[in-house]
Amino acid sequence: MNNIINYANVLSIVRIAFVPIFLVTLFGGFTTNEMLLRVCALLLFGLICGTDFVDGIVARKFNQVSKLGEWLDLIADFIFLLATYLLLFVMGVAPVWMTVVILLKFIDYIITSRFLKDVNEEKSFVHDLLGRIVVVLYTFVIGAILVNSLLIFKVLTETLLQGIFWFLLVLSLISSVYRIILVLTRERVLETGVSMD
Repeated sequence: MNNIINYANVLSIVRIAFVPIFLVTLFGGFTTNEMLLRVCALLLFGLICGTDFVDGIVARKFNQVSKLGEWLDLIADFIFLLATYLLLFVMGVAPVWMTVVILLKFIDYIITSRFLKDVNEEKSFVHDLLGRIVVVLYTFVIGAILVNSLLIFKVLTETLLQGIFWFLLVLSLISSVYRIILVLTRERVLETGVSMD
């Protein structure tokens, strides 16, 4: 297979294709209070997360890592998270500012990656542990909301959920500041030739 059509890229494209179906089942399950739609939304959520986890493994295992694949993976994550949080806002579950936080986090990631990567580096993006944790938590909260909707006794109260959203905001800000510090430190090292270690 060539670099455009390969297993990893197909998984990312499938993930993007699942997003509208997930959103419809999520919205339908919450607005009609239909348990079957909520279960379907949870299953689709699992498929989306599963393909997100597997596409990187497949790309590395079959030597299919490509710039297009990195962009497809990022776009799939972006579409899934932004569209889901926007829908959660419309449904009255999440504050609108969470959508803005996610949008700004992705912009921050793209811009800081540009400054952090080496000129000769093949990868399009530079990952950091804190940033990965933030994105995993964005996703985990969606799953927690779905599971909570299936429970008879709700574990996630509105107050607890609002606290989680504020925690995600603070963690996102810390992550962005950390990446900016990395950029500034790297730029200073490049200018002086002296490591900051």
